[in-house]
Parts: sequence; structure tokens; C-alpha cells
Amino acid sequence: MRNGLKTGVGGLFGAALAMGTMASAASVTPQFNRFDDLTTLDGLEVTFGGSGIPTNPAAITDFTVGDDRVRVGIIATPRFGSPALTNDGAGTYTARAGESAPGLSLWNFSFYAESSGNLADANLSFYYDLDPAAGNDLSTLLGGPIQASGSVFEGSENLGFNFLSGGTFDPFAVGEYSFRFGVDGGEFAAINVNVTAVPLPAGLPLILTALGGLVWLRRRSA
Repeated sequence: MRNGLKTGVGGLFGAALAMGTMASAASVTPQFNRFDDLTTLDGLEVTFGGSGIPTNPAAITDFTVGDDRVRVGIIATPRFGSPALTNDGAGTYTARAGESAPGLSLWNFSFYAESSGNLADANLSFYYDLDPAAGNDLSTLLGGPIQASGSVFEGSENLGFNFLSGGTFDPFAVGEYSFRFGVDGGEFAAINVNVTAVPLPAGLPLILTALGGLVWLRRRSA
């Protein structure tokens, strides 16, 4: 059975994800066993419930729950032909500020969980960040337990989607967003997304300076 975040009333996250926050005041740092191509437990392609969504590199953590193998992975990906994201090879991605559609950023967060048994036994939680200026502190993250069941839970979502609540998302804001996916008090994968302003073309300051000079000369000769 495959689930996505928006399945069911209010999404699989439910009220706990909308209202909860992490209690710890520790900093959020990328966490994973591997920062690599995300595949299924059988080594097949992960689709995040869509098509053409990048899977490499993702933060991947493998662990066991009883006799079951569990894999969780999370990655930041461009949305619908938006500029590609870069990464530092250690779990922090860099994306551009801006809109892909009204209220939606140029990038998505895509996630995958799989169990050789039932994910309901793993008691997974997902935490996300709507304020890039709040700092990398677990206590600022929103989220909580997710209603994952069956063998696979996956999706590709945007912070601008209205089923995520707990704050206001501004796709033009710059700063760092954090995401944490896994088991509270146990194994998890975590990434940061550093959103930067769109740089000005290299020659634009010179052009503006030249135009300003022409305006000054024209006024002087008038």
C-alpha cells in the first residue's frame, strides 16, 4: 500500500503535524547513514508517487523495527522545471527564492519510507520548518506523528501547500529550512535547505552605473 501526504482529510499528518513542535532545543543538523541515490529496499527506482523527480543525492537512513527492515529518505528537489538545486554533499541543499506558482516555492521536499513489514509499527514522525529566520533549532519545527501504514509512504510536497499549517510560508524569504523524518528518539534522516536571493546578472551593476552617468550628463547639458 502506498500513501501520500495529502491522502485523507487534512492529509496523513493530521492535527498532530499542524499543531505539534519539537520540544528539544538542540540544533538541526543533517543526519543520514548515506547521502546517495535513494532506491527501494529491493534496489528499484523511487518515484515519490510521481515521475521525473530526482532521487540523487538524498539523505537515507536504514534501521530495523523488530524483524522488519525500514528505510527513510528525504531530498530537496526542483519543482516543475524550476532551477536545479545544488548541495554540499553533506545534507544541505541550496535553492533560489521565488515562486513556481502563486504562494509556492521553486523547490519541493520529497520523502520516502518503506518497511519490509508494516510502517504503522515504525511510528514515524515528520517535522518541517516554515520560518527560515528562526534558526536551526528543533524547538522551532512544526510537525508530529504521521499516519503511515502499509509498506510504502512517499510524496513530493511544497511548503506553500495549504494542508501544512502552523505559520505563514513566504516563497521569497531567504534563509535555511529544516526537515526531519523518522522515529522520535530513534533513527531518522534530516536535511537543511538554504534559500538564497536570485543573483543579479554580472554586468547589471555596470549597466546601471552607466545609465546613471548618462542621465547626469543629459541633465547637466540641458
